[in-house]
Amino acid sequence: MFFYPLLLGFVAISFPFLSLMGMMAISGRSFFKTAGSLSGMLLPFFVLPLIFLLWQPQTMMIAALDAIIGVGGVCLVFLWYLKSKRSLNNAFTVSTLIIIIYGILRIFLWGPQLTGLHAQAFESISGQLPAHLDAQMISSTLSIVKDFWPVYWILSQIMALFVGFIIFQRMLGIKFQWATLRFPAIYNVLFLAVLPLYFVPSVSTYFYNGLIALCAIPFLQGLAMLIQRMALIFTNNVIRAVILIILLLNFLSYPFIILFGFSGIWWNQRTTKPGGNPA
Repeated sequence: MFFYPLLLGFVAISFPFLSLMGMMAISGRSFFKTAGSLSGMLLPFFVLPLIFLLWQPQTMMIAALDAIIGVGGVCLVFLWYLKSKRSLNNAFTVSTLIIIIYGILRIFLWGPQLTGLHAQAFESISGQLPAHLDAQMISSTLSIVKDFWPVYWILSQIMALFVGFIIFQRMLGIKFQWATLRFPAIYNVLFLAVLPLYFVPSVSTYFYNGLIALCAIPFLQGLAMLIQRMALIFTNNVIRAVILIILLLNFLSYPFIILFGFSGIWWNQRTTKPGGNPA
């Protein structure tokens, strides 16, 4: 098992999204075998990112820390929490918060540098678009990208964590079911706690990006509840799949799914004990 974490450590330098899914899969496969030494199981992953960080700290610092914290650290927290609390859903919630916190720190530490890189990449792409496209639309899109680039990285890592979360359970022999996806009500309190930051103009970038990132958990909860409700109404799997695809392609439906998830998180607290399948 030494080779695969070592390889994924190298992959994480350029593709933290793929590496996080792979690390969750390996963790699920080895969890019961090495539950007494979680750090030992993950240790090979950190070797290459640390070498890159020490070798070229100026040029490789962001990529190396994305791998070390955004992938390895997230997996380590997930496994540690799962081992101590034996709650899959809560372990996922805590790991998601680690991704969000680190994602916000990326803005604080390397904001101007990353903004320049993202803007340069987008301008390069926009330069290759057909000439008949509206220049004003491209300019407006570029402005949005400059303001919200941090949340793209955060949401992509949360998505990778969720896919890895499903794979992790399968490796443990647990069939993933949307009905078991129940998050702790304290998460809603955390969400409400950051709302006063809206009135502080100096932290507006952190607030909006953090707020969107925090919506990931309620979105997943709302999606889970929506899938359960559709199963009661439509017995045909194809019809349910088509409706779900239409909803996911229509971004206007996202706020309603998120609000549905907020209410579901509170309701889960009243009706069942949150946490999901114990491991």
